[in-house]
Amino acid sequence: MRTLPLSLEISGALKNMRIKASLTQEQLAILTDTHQEGIARLESGDYLPSLRLLNKVARAMGYEVEIGFRYIASPEQPGQIPE
Repeated sequence: MRTLPLSLEISGALKNMRIKASLTQEQLAILTDTHQEGIARLESGDYLPSLRLLNKVARAMGYEVEIGFRYIASPEQPGQIPE
């Protein structure tokens, strides 16, 4: 079950990846052909970035984007697909 909004989960993961790669926001911006302010905004969690942008940033740090889905049965209606 998600405890944080998706935008915060993504921003936290990106920031952790950048720090692990020993990159500054400015260095990552250069690698992704963007501005430091754009990286800071991405790491703020204020918005959901596009998959294209996520992929570009992840690849610059040696990662790839992976998307998955999990079925979570509602306790009130087990076995029913949520709408």
